[in-house]
Amino acid sequence: MLQVLISIQALVLNEKPYFNEPGYERSANSADGQKRALEYNDTTFQYSCRTMLYSLRRPPQHFEDLVAGHFRERGRAILAACKYYMEGHKVGSRVPEEEGKEESENGEGSSSSSAAKPQHNKSALQTGRSPAFKTNLRVLFEELLMEFNVKGADTAKFRAEKLKNQPPAT
Repeated sequence: MLQVLISIQALVLNEKPYFNEPGYERSANSADGQKRALEYNDTTFQYSCRTMLYSLRRPPQHFEDLVAGHFRERGRAILAACKYYMEGHKVGSRVPEEEGKEESENGEGSSSSSAAKPQHNKSALQTGRSPAFKTNLRVLFEELLMEFNVKGADTAKFRAEKLKNQPPAT
């Protein structure tokens, strides 16, 4: 069982899983292959966000508390990743921790980054991304923000940013 799980991890949880698909490994060294790999990562991230929304709205029977607890704990990091990728960073690149973020109960910071301050890694910016990616991710972000807020995740920072960026009511 362990070997199966390790094999799955090696095939899927890597920087460019696109090239593990049958027939695509030959395009690994081409510009077109690299572009398709980035598009694949973008699409997969959007599917993951949609799956999160589905799980939040229709959790498996008897696992409602587990799902709510998971997203209550991880919601802030997921929203931070969405925002980071909407800024143009490559999906899968390390998302910097927020400045002044409190440490978790066990004394460790977030596992999403080793940086203590936000640092924009210029090499992680993605060029040639489909404009639809940012539009679709913005919609998913808004829906996730609402669902995470309902589940009790710490979304205050993102809600405050949303209010700040809204035009004043007339």
